Amino acid sequence: PIGTLATSTCGGSLAASSSCTITITPGTTATSGCDTGIAPTPGDLAVSGDNVSTTTIEVVVLNYGCIFQGGYVYSIDDTTPDTGSAGGKVLATSDQASVFWSADSSGSSVDYFAIPGIGDTSTSPCESAVDGACNSAQILARYQPLGTPSNAYAAGACTATIGGYSDWYLPAMCELSYESSGTGLCGSAASPKIQNVQSSLLDMKGISAISGLHWSSTQSSSLPVIGAWGAVLSFSSQMSADLNKANVIPVRCSRALTF
Repeated sequence: PIGTLATSTCGGSLAASSSCTITITPGTTATSGCDTGIAPTPGDLAVSGDNVSTTTIEVVVLNYGCIFQGGYVYSIDDTTPDTGSAGGKVLATSDQASVFWSADSSGSSVDYFAIPGIGDTSTSPCESAVDGACNSAQILARYQPLGTPSNAYAAGACTATIGGYSDWYLPAMCELSYESSGTGLCGSAASPKIQNVQSSLLDMKGISAISGLHWSSTQSSSLPVIGAWGAVLSFSSQMSADLNKANVIPVRCSRALTF
């Protein structure tokens, strides 16, 4: 796209067994305008030589809102080595289910139980406000041995294969949103604690398809047996705390980009 540059150290010829580097420096324009909530059409970079086969490499410049690797990009990590690709996180393009936060072995009733280490102020084993992958692992460690059907509780619903990927998790409270009121653990609209769905997809890109109340994987610290956090994703965000785990609320899963 416009603004993205390709530079090379290759010169006119290479000696046997030597190498050169092609560097792609992304600009501010996303590939094929994908930040409007669509999947990018990759650009092709062809590398050729007189006595070697041509190799074509697909190049994509991402921005918030692009659909990539199964979901909307809401977090971008540009600190990865420049010999590889950017990191980040995506949110599934649709809700996976509407379920209890927790469920017993039958899957038909809520399970009131305090999962260790995932309260909103917890730092071990999970920094629960920001680490949904860790939270989800702790929740699964409780319900998988019980035989609770995965489609009966929030974190379990994210173990499904979605868009061809099977490494989804239930996002933490601060991965979903900052707070316009409440504990302040996730920061504010002006200064969110981390990159999040509300800021990146609704506030910046206006992608309304992800709006609504959704479960997070963060348990309440004040009411850990019965309460967990949900986030209202909207154009006037409001974080909601201490929802009863028996509420049937939609689940929208997250995963980290992989290359």
